[in-house]
Amino acid sequence: MSLNSTDNNFMKIAVDLAKKGAGKVSPNPLVGALIVKDGSIIGKGFHTKFGGNHAEVNAIGNNSVIDSTMYVTLEPCNHHGKTPPCTERIITEKIQRVIVGSIDPNPRMQGKGIEYLKKHDIDVSVGILNSETDELIRFYAYWKNTGYPFVTVKLAVSGDGFIAGTDGQSKWISCPESRTEVHQMRAEYDAVLIGTNTLLLDNPALTVRHVTGRNPNRIVIDRRGRAKSTMRVFADNADRIFYFSMIRRKDIPTRVTQILLNENEFNLSLILKILGENEQQSILMEGGAKLATSLIEKNLCNEIILYQAQKDFCNGISFNESLIPKYGFQIFDRSQSGIDKKITYRRDYV
Repeated sequence: MSLNSTDNNFMKIAVDLAKKGAGKVSPNPLVGALIVKDGSIIGKGFHTKFGGNHAEVNAIGNNSVIDSTMYVTLEPCNHHGKTPPCTERIITEKIQRVIVGSIDPNPRMQGKGIEYLKKHDIDVSVGILNSETDELIRFYAYWKNTGYPFVTVKLAVSGDGFIAGTDGQSKWISCPESRTEVHQMRAEYDAVLIGTNTLLLDNPALTVRHVTGRNPNRIVIDRRGRAKSTMRVFADNADRIFYFSMIRRKDIPTRVTQILLNENEFNLSLILKILGENEQQSILMEGGAKLATSLIEKNLCNEIILYQAQKDFCNGISFNESLIPKYGFQIFDRSQSGIDKKITYRRDYV
């Protein structure tokens, strides 16, 4: 059966449903599902939390869905995990047609769910609005394909190109609307990453305060063990706190996961690999110019978000923006955030 504009419209609704799970389902992907019969929506669902029902099951609910069409942003699972296979439920409920946005990059899937549905005489179409559905799963897909987390470098830059004043302080460069956006991002990423300089200068809490959402996990890179145990980053208000250092700290709270590396091991690639192994699939870097530059130059960064403020510093610590095109980043999106300009850069990645 051929696809049409009505199919596009229904899939857009499924995409919007999927976004409601942001920050709640990792390490699972965001998924939305819609069930339509005789041109009317009879079921809506999205993956609401890790370990909970998948979007397809939530959309079916207690509805009679015989001979209906399901729109789902990601290929239905065909294996037992924390929940039974969604393909089995689709077959049992006698759904007639399934329209899929993206193929699941999980090696256990990669089209197997679609093949299974087709074998049971269900009409399956794949790839509708796949640019939008691929965007939903960009963290998950990159992590599944590489084992590394998707890393976004976020920087606020003054009108004259500085990310901090002469004293190293970087607070309040951007406007209130931009700061609210950043708190929303924190709620949607698995973890926030900072280095020693940011830790010592700003003593950040790295919590979600201006929006509703869960606090992200926190990652501190502190090679020489200079952090004070009383710093706000170690507060008991996040699921996990990762502390990378060459020095074991007996004074840091036991809830903090200390990961010790020797001089030869201490590099960003290994740190990110370890974080990927710990199911941290998305990381928001909120450190300074040194850490941002290292991530970019070592090709360990997937995305750069710059908030360009109106205020000038006249002097201070700058970030070399020429690195952005040099390392293959191109403008992905431009928008306005209050009085700030927001520019998102992306580079090609697996």
